[in-house]
Amino acid sequence: MTVKIIGMVTATPSAEVDQPIGVAVDPAYVRRFARAHEDAGFDKVLVGYFSNGAEGAVVSSFKAAWR
Repeated sequence: MTVKIIGMVTATPSAEVDQPIGVAVDPAYVRRFARAHEDAGFDKVLVGYFSNGAEGAVVSSFKAAWR
């Protein structure tokens, strides 16, 4: 049986209970988060959707375009 490791990425270093402050997408944070997943060997990454957060498609596009 194959095991797939799935991670998750957010657009800013915050939690659901935090008050949204600052920019909607922190590019440096997304890059570091994405790099950590790739370095750790994750197979997939989920992009969360929150009513107080950046649109998941924007975060996904940024992550996919960054290399």
